[in-house]
Amino acid sequence: MNNQFLGRDHCISLDDAKKMTKKFRADKDKIVKDEYKGKHLRPACESFDRAVFDKLLQREDCKGLRIYYGMKPDDHRVHAIIVGFDADGKDILPTTGVAMDATDPIIVENGLPCPNSCPPPSGLNG
Repeated sequence: MNNQFLGRDHCISLDDAKKMTKKFRADKDKIVKDEYKGKHLRPACESFDRAVFDKLLQREDCKGLRIYYGMKPDDHRVHAIIVGFDADGKDILPTTGVAMDATDPIIVENGLPCPNSCPPPSGLNG
């Protein structure tokens, strides 16, 4: 089976990345109702420790990472939810709903969102 998710060149230029992040920062409140504007419901970025990605990618069946976007019911803020996927493009999820030990797949969330935990200035966030 030819997997559409594998073997793609996911790289873009720094110039394209700068344009895209600048546009997102400028336009992110234009797509929400007035009552939600200025409440930082969509983060500019989220930061994660490398170890959690190493844990996702250490599984032999993990061929890539998939990023979903979710919203916690109490704050309406958008959060990245990251899982591994296999050679068939299927999500690798814990069978019991939550990872029980070191061999179970994990689901990554709880990144540090900006605003609140913003990185130092760079070409992507200035």
